[in-house]
Amino acid sequence: MPTENISQKEQKEDYFVQATLNVADAEIPNVPCKIFLPDHITEKPLLKFKPTDEQYSCITRSHEGSLKAQLIGFDKKTEVSIFSPKVYFSNMETRYWGAALSESSFIGEPQHLQVVNHLKSEQAPQNTSLTLWITPNPMLGPAISSMHHYTGNIEHTRVRQLNFAISDKLSISFDKHFKVKEINKNEIKQWSYIVGMTEIDIPAIKVDTVRKEILPQIDDLLIIASLGSRTRTACIGWQASDHQDLVTYYRGEFAFPSGQSEPSCEQGLVWLKDFGEFLGICYPAFLRFSDQSAIRKAIISVVPGQKKVLEQSFLSMFAGLEALILVFRKEKELEFVVSDPTEWKYIKKIIKQNIFKSIKQELSKEQRTYIYTKLNELNQISLRSAFERFCKHYNIDLSDLWPLFKTRDIFGLSDIRNKLIHGDKLSDEFPDALWVAEENLRFMVERILVKILGFPVNKTEVSQDFLKKYSTALRMMHEEQIKISRFFSKQEKIGVRS
Repeated sequence: MPTENISQKEQKEDYFVQATLNVADAEIPNVPCKIFLPDHITEKPLLKFKPTDEQYSCITRSHEGSLKAQLIGFDKKTEVSIFSPKVYFSNMETRYWGAALSESSFIGEPQHLQVVNHLKSEQAPQNTSLTLWITPNPMLGPAISSMHHYTGNIEHTRVRQLNFAISDKLSISFDKHFKVKEINKNEIKQWSYIVGMTEIDIPAIKVDTVRKEILPQIDDLLIIASLGSRTRTACIGWQASDHQDLVTYYRGEFAFPSGQSEPSCEQGLVWLKDFGEFLGICYPAFLRFSDQSAIRKAIISVVPGQKKVLEQSFLSMFAGLEALILVFRKEKELEFVVSDPTEWKYIKKIIKQNIFKSIKQELSKEQRTYIYTKLNELNQISLRSAFERFCKHYNIDLSDLWPLFKTRDIFGLSDIRNKLIHGDKLSDEFPDALWVAEENLRFMVERILVKILGFPVNKTEVSQDFLKKYSTALRMMHEEQIKISRFFSKQEKIGVRS
């Protein structure tokens, strides 16, 4: 449930309208509504409603609805159109001031809010200027040199600016925009935010078309940028303008990344001087990859955008790794030992017959049934075998990292994963070991992604030479491997499931 912070309470509304709500297929017109648009792009718009008693009784039938509103000028023409296809309602309350007097209110969280200023221009149609709002990323924004003048003005000069051709028809230029707000008569506040600027041939008012045709391409580029910078990055809205309309769009039903970067010696997985090259190599490789969702899942696991506890982070990264291996399994037919279902059915029948004949006396019918239910697992090629083929195919050397599977007396990262998936709280007993293992798994997934996407590993922070020199986790690895492996071995001896 959303709560109002101090800034929201002090902020003055941007619009006050008589909104039309559609709730549970009922249209409710003329609902008084104040619309608060965010000062910072990483914040979200907010609606405050003051309905009549009759309106309130209709609205409380559901926790969500849609909204539309218009501002009509003195010339009787529409100046501003506001629309949100979904609004989540909360903080519903009624205050009673007597037997016949009450006041109702509630908060609305609009999703995909569109604010359209109609420019009423008579000029011929033109390309649409699109300014995309991008969450903080230390590598995307330009380097800016600032000069303070005696008049109080500040002049900003771009020293380095990233331009990228997403396709033949779409190029984007990353920049920083500045916003100034007067706090009081003697104080102003200025801040910057990253934008991506481009021109498109879609009318500004066609928000859904931009979402379907342009936004996915931007999202794909930013997911690759997230990996290279170790900072989860996303487009969270935009302003689009042509001669007819100025449209402001706030992305909805989307968790905004925090903007915090994952730990790095410098700024990211690759160094700033190589970031443009990284995008130029890895983005086309991503588009060529057979299952892009697996790449996305793996990247999000190592660059989550929100801080996670150790166990959650470890399991997420292991799932990201498995997603990549699964794609390889399917492509190389490494899922099943016997791929023909009819043939496997026949083989399984023979195995069951032999089990029955060989150990009929040793096991009860119920015990044999338990074994029969596990037979299908015999037809599945092990993750270990698939992973070995996977690393050989992509020429991935992971010999310096904590092994994924058990080797001699050292338990692997997969063993740790099995413990965690069964609810063991390893961070309570072995916080250092779990952190070291989690770091090694992160390095492993990042190195694999870099290899799949074709960028030179030796130009990243997960190269063997770099990690050997700078990684605390690798220096601690041997000692922590011994600690946790002794613990696992002891559990196995007393029959604890792993």
